[in-house]
Amino acid sequence: MAVIRPDLTVLNLLLENAGTGWARRGDLRASFRDLTTTLGSPDFGLGTTEESTLWLLDTPAGPAQLHNWLGGSYFLRSPDSVAAWQIQAPGDGVLPWIYKVVTGSTTGFPDSVRDLAFGAGREELTQAYLNYLRGRERAVSQLLHEGDLVGNRRIAAAKLWQQLLSTLLTLGTALGPHLPLHPGRFVEAPTSLSDALNQSAMEAPLPPWHDRARRDEHVATVRALASARVPDRRVTPAGSAAR
Repeated sequence: MAVIRPDLTVLNLLLENAGTGWARRGDLRASFRDLTTTLGSPDFGLGTTEESTLWLLDTPAGPAQLHNWLGGSYFLRSPDSVAAWQIQAPGDGVLPWIYKVVTGSTTGFPDSVRDLAFGAGREELTQAYLNYLRGRERAVSQLLHEGDLVGNRRIAAAKLWQQLLSTLLTLGTALGPHLPLHPGRFVEAPTSLSDALNQSAMEAPLPPWHDRARRDEHVATVRALASARVPDRRVTPAGSAAR
């Protein structure tokens, strides 16, 4: 099992049982090589009798599975072939964590539901991203208060925490009032916010604790939340194959 921790490191633990009855929450396109590099060897799929490939995951938002109906023997022959992997989980909150660790960015996770007949709506995806930012901010804050960081590592962590907190507060202020009552605003509000962030960056220099690449990732994620092709709010069981 690959454990994705709040600091985005991955810890491999002994195998546990696969989850049952979980819904397909989204898809992730990645090569077998990328996944093994990030998550280690799959929990199922490399045995001679195993006809599909699966990673068991544990994230700060709960457990999940990455699954493809092709067996490991196929991926061992074509490790760089990109395939669509089903993300199966009890909830949608796992999506930004998995995308960040595997792809290095949260930008693609809002579009992960595009091929689902029924899945997370814009409101659920936005809430998942807000919770992801809260989890990251808490993890870095805890590291600063309880860790033994010194010198440049502590300075870098402090800058990261300031940027995460600023990002969380800005997004929460813009979207928070609309979360429970006005899901229709989830197209207008994220677009307006990303436009405003881009405009402010052109008109004034970024604060010294802002990393531009991290900021650009956030702006792109917010815009993706507005433009994502989201299905109906209901959820489909994890039955159909993702290849």
